[in-house]
Amino acid sequence: MDGNFITIKKELWERLEEPAPSRIQILTGPRQVGKTTLLLEIAEQRQEHAMYLAADSPEAALPDWWQERWQTAMRMASPVL
Repeated sequence: MDGNFITIKKELWERLEEPAPSRIQILTGPRQVGKTTLLLEIAEQRQEHAMYLAADSPEAALPDWWQERWQTAMRMASPVL
């Protein structure tokens, strides 16, 4: 595995461990460098505490798509009463 990948993964994990509200992270970069692989791996490990969204997916252009995702994220972050 590439050293940069491991460094970025470590930094992203550290940021995800920070207290809310700083847990929303956006990862950008050139094509084919492992962004999706990294994020899907983290989402799988964090399961119900993670949501993977692709900003360039066709669904992202639909009306209210981002608002619905934000509402889902807020529900996921809310403590269960």
